[in-house]
Amino acid sequence: MTSNLMTELMNDFRGDSLSSIASAVGQNPATTQSAIAAALPALIGGLAYKASTADQASNLLEVITRNKLDSDTFASPSSAVKAPGGLNSLMNVGRPLLDSIGSDH
Repeated sequence: MTSNLMTELMNDFRGDSLSSIASAVGQNPATTQSAIAAALPALIGGLAYKASTADQASNLLEVITRNKLDSDTFASPSSAVKAPGGLNSLMNVGRPLLDSIGSDH
């Protein structure tokens, strides 16, 4: 099941999405894809750890909803990256989520 989740997530970072991200960070698509492939398992693991109890899951959900990470804007990585200021917006909006994941490690 986990490999299917990772495959599905990686499929969201192909084609135009990957090219947009690579361009924004000044890297080639192959390097960017490798970096994403390395980062996604850590991100998913951090989210799973943060949601390991009912209280932690509730806190994580609160961070997600407070920062509107559950909105249609972020439903598709391709659309989110291509939006005006997309990658910068994603980094700014996602920072509280990443901070919450790292706060207990």
